[in-house]
Order: sequence, then C-alpha cells, then structure tokens
Amino acid sequence: MYFSSNLRIDPSQLTTLERVKPSKAFGRFFYYLTAGLAGTKMEVETFTAVSILQQLNAALRTVGITNIVRLAKDGQDFYHDKQGRPDDLQPALQSFAASEASAFGKDVFDRLTLVLEHQDAVFKYLLQIDVLRMHAPGEYPITINVNGVLGELGSSSRDADALDKHLGPIFTEQSSYDAFVKDRHAAFDTFVESVKQAVSQHMHIDDIETQSQRKIVRPKRRRGHANEVDYDDGWDAHGDPIFGGYHGFADAFFYAWVWSEMSHAHNRYISNVSLVDEAGRGVLDVGPLGFDAGREDTLNPQADFAPPQQVSDVTFHEGSEYQACFPPDALAPSGGETSETSSELSSISSNDGGGWLDSLGFSSSVDSGGSSCGSSCGSSCGSSCGSGCGGCGGD
Repeated sequence: MYFSSNLRIDPSQLTTLERVKPSKAFGRFFYYLTAGLAGTKMEVETFTAVSILQQLNAALRTVGITNIVRLAKDGQDFYHDKQGRPDDLQPALQSFAASEASAFGKDVFDRLTLVLEHQDAVFKYLLQIDVLRMHAPGEYPITINVNGVLGELGSSSRDADALDKHLGPIFTEQSSYDAFVKDRHAAFDTFVESVKQAVSQHMHIDDIETQSQRKIVRPKRRRGHANEVDYDDGWDAHGDPIFGGYHGFADAFFYAWVWSEMSHAHNRYISNVSLVDEAGRGVLDVGPLGFDAGREDTLNPQADFAPPQQVSDVTFHEGSEYQACFPPDALAPSGGETSETSSELSSISSNDGGGWLDSLGFSSSVDSGGSSCGSSCGSSCGSSCGSGCGGCGGD
C-alpha cells in the first residue's frame, strides 16, 4: 500500500498571482524555453508558467521541501538527478551548457513538470507539479501529485521473505491492520494539508481541491526481491510519480509489491482502497463494504487476476492491464482522453489566445514587483541569465 493525493488548482481560484521574475536557476530554464522568441505570445505564456513553477517551488521550501529531482518540458528532461544529490538544482542548472538545451526552445510547450522528493519520520514523498499550457474543459491546468511510501518498511529489507516477517505483526489481526493503515493515512493527510496551506498562503489561492487515496499494487506475478521490479523511466506516463524509477525509491517502494500477497495470505478484509497495476494505472476502487482478500484471487500475485465477487461497491477503471477481466458495461473512464476531449483540446490549442496562461495579468515586460526580466532575460540577458542577470534573484 502507498498513499496518493492530488491537489488541483483552478486558475480562477488565484486571487492574485505576483509578477515574479525568474530567479537565477529558473531564469536559465526560461531562457532556453523561449530562445529566439522574445516578445511573442509564447514567451508571455512560458514566463507565466515558469513563474508559477518557481512560486510553487518557493512555497514548498517554506515547509522544508527543497530537493528537486526533475525538471522537464513535455517529458523531455531539462534536469534529472539520478545520483541522489541533495538540493542541487541551482548548481546543476548553472553548469548546464546552452548547446545541451538548444532543443528546448524550438517548440511551444504543452506541459512543464517539476518533481521533488522529501522525507519525514514516517514517509518518503514524491511530489510532481504539472503546469499545462492548454487544458480541456473539466481538466485542471495546475496539479500537484503527492505520493507517500512508508519509510519504516522501505528501509527494512529488499527481500520479500524478510519483509514478510517484518510485516507480520501488522497483518496478523484485522484490528492491527486497520489501526496501522488508519494511523499512516492520517499522517499522510497531515503532510498534504501542510503542502496545501503553504501553497495557498504563498500564492494567494482561494481554494485547492484535494483528493487522497490509499492504493495497493497488484503485481502480475510474485516478486521475491526489489531488483526484480521494473520501473517506467518515462517520467509520468500514468500520473503517479512513484512508478517513475526515481533514485532511492526502488528500495523504499518494494514493500508495496508484497502488500497484496500479504493481504491475501492473512485473509485481510480490504475496503476504501484503490487497486493499481504494475504501471500505476487504476484497476478498481473498493468502497467501505470491501472484500476478504483471502477468499479471492484479486490480490494473489501467484494466481491469474480475478475481480472480487459478490461485492457491490466496486468501480472498475478502463485502461489497466486487467481490463479484459471486467464486464464491458462495468467499466468507468480512467481519466484518459476521449476522442471528444481530444477534439476539444485540439480546437482550444489552435485558437490564437492560448487558453488561460495569458489571462493572469502578465505582459511580456514585467514591471516592478517584477522588473523587465520577463522578456529581457529571454532576449538580452542570454545565457548569462542563469548565472547573474541583474536582479534575477537567487532561488
């Protein structure tokens, strides 16, 4: 089991969005994204999006979240820490050669992504921030996806048999299992609330919609060791960053690949949880009625997957590797694009207006409260913006 929460921000909830000029690190990122496009609408939109990322990063720093592990445009890495260096974004970006980043400014971006990691006494966290340039109706253009894995279990063993002994006291009785899950869920929600409050206060956001879930991974087969798990290094293909194979998280996350097997072996009653496949795609949601994992093969990785029987509060999701096991009329959309949504988004993208980014009060020349660094960093400062544009700040 791991915990996941999505914080969704609607631009209309922004009371004010301060005109924050790019700092040294983010200024270099902005320059590469807008190289040769000073003064264009794309530059205004890009400046706005980079400013949002920078302010979100600054907000998270107020609660001690300082370790950036990934910065990307449309899935293409601008920065990716694969060695686990702590809090090293600024020196990494300052040493980044322009020739290595020349491709970043060739096309307008669709999504900018910032991934951070954090750890406290209970959890190791991954936080993925996405800023979309365009969004279809009903989609949130600014999201923070928070994943929490249990540090106390992740550090104990990379071996399934050893983990079985470590997890035994949790799974022995239903009462101990329920108490453990409830306590850890409460700790996770406390952390998410601190993130929500920091972002709300720092960016003057009226409200942030949140949704927190408990999730269980249902492996296709039993994994006996952490090195038998393959992760998707394709960054965020399915939403939850914990499946992205980030440095230091393979060991921390391995216990979650044993959780379903333990639930089945100990006949634990499973309720109020979401089941995901090996890529993190939603399989089904189980409500408060739940089911006995020991009487089903739903969570048994040593048997073919079968949905729980005689359960009335299960919602099946489209798009997982177990979809063929579900009755067609039981499927619920998993949040992927329908042809109608795709058509709407294409129509929105083709309009000369760019959607929401250029409607937040920014102009291509940002005045005090933000100097002219909005457009001049991209054109006149050039590559020096990353290491000393006058007044560009220092995040």
